[in-house]
Amino acid sequence: MLEIGPGAGRWTQYLIPLSSRLHLVDLSRSSIEQCRARFGDDSRIEFHVNNGSDLAAILDASIDAIWSFDCFVHIDPQAARMYVNECARVLSSGGIAIIHHGSTGKMAGWRSHLAKEQMLGFIRGSGMAVLESVDSWWMDGEQFNAGYGDSVTVFQKTK
Repeated sequence: MLEIGPGAGRWTQYLIPLSSRLHLVDLSRSSIEQCRARFGDDSRIEFHVNNGSDLAAILDASIDAIWSFDCFVHIDPQAARMYVNECARVLSSGGIAIIHHGSTGKMAGWRSHLAKEQMLGFIRGSGMAVLESVDSWWMDGEQFNAGYGDSVTVFQKTK
């Protein structure tokens, strides 16, 4: 499994029990060091600092699942496209990615101006299939919203 942009590990703690091997990739050395301090005793976890748009430390077709929440809402469309292409490279056949991203194309400042249709186009353009893209969802009778006009998109490498 791969987590892109773990920050201080808010979601990492939930991914660890689901993973036989978990790669954490972040542009921020400080974030990776925070995760290393929190989770470094777990030999299943590998920590990687990247350039903010590549997954160079990850082998081709070696990842079954990718998770990213609260990262893609801060990166520009060009970096999102590059990451999606990298997801296509590192996912194994049938592998799934779940990415939380901006979707309105209008937000500025610290929020990405990525539009939902751009993200879906990047995914389809990389040869992967969009399985679902939602702004809200239900779980155990409770409704959750991505907020800020964001979306969560689930996609799969089909070849």
